[in-house]
Amino acid sequence: MSSTTGESTDTYICDTVVFITNFVERLQKARQRARLITTPEVEAEVKDVHTQYVLSSAIGYGLEISSADPSFIKQVRDAAEHSGDAMVLSDADISLLAKALEVKKTELLEDENLKIVTDDYDIQNMCLKLGILFMPLIQEGVHNVKNWTYWCPACKRRWEKGGNCPVCGTLLTTKRIR
Repeated sequence: MSSTTGESTDTYICDTVVFITNFVERLQKARQRARLITTPEVEAEVKDVHTQYVLSSAIGYGLEISSADPSFIKQVRDAAEHSGDAMVLSDADISLLAKALEVKKTELLEDENLKIVTDDYDIQNMCLKLGILFMPLIQEGVHNVKNWTYWCPACKRRWEKGGNCPVCGTLLTTKRIR
């Protein structure tokens, strides 16, 4: 996406932290024009009056609220299941990751022009795995990919898929692979 001056415009896929911290106001004060996108699942996470006000202001700024294509949601779910991240990602997290992949692939954006804005370490970890840039706002971001395995706390076996242990029936948990 290009502006009228020929310069590329940054595209930010926005997690809830964008509205909690009023990131849009920082963009306006810096006179930086950016394309902002979020998903209905993230919009539903905005509960308190102040953050709802900031969300409304962001919509006035041009925030797009758009669902991710189901094929990209499936792609993210499959990748998260394979890496062991599925148990820690919410539907809103998956929708953001899927929306970023969708925008990146369908609009052919340069990597440096597309970022998920989030402080969520689980989303950041999946960004590293999926090749999506991210921008933390409050906390320092993750630097290394963390891989997980499904583990049965009762019989101590490892499994590739989550759910209940096929041997003893105990609910599997995730454990970081070092």
